[in-house]
Order: sequence, then structure tokens, then C-alpha cells
Amino acid sequence: MELPRTAPCVVVGGGIAGVALAAHLARLGMEGVVLLERESGLGEGATSRSAGG
Repeated sequence: MELPRTAPCVVVGGGIAGVALAAHLARLGMEGVVLLERESGLGEGATSRSAGG
């Protein structure tokens, strides 16, 4: 997927906090929010406190 050159908001990290923030902004009516995640899926390794087995 090609990233836009500009965005009104960029959320870095697709863990639970990043996904929740992006969803909240969308519910508020903000369009064009970009969510960046390095892994293939969202919500993986949700927070730094949930690390481990």
C-alpha cells in the first residue's frame, strides 16, 4: 500500500492503544488518519506491559 504524502494525523503503532486512538478519531469524524504498523497484523504485542509468554 502506498502512503499518502500528507495526513491530518499519523498514529505510529498498531497495538491496542494505536488502534483505539485511530478508531476514536474516525468516530469523531476525522478523515485521512494514517496508522503505521511494522508487523503484518494489528494488535499483536498489544502493549509493552503485555510482553512475555
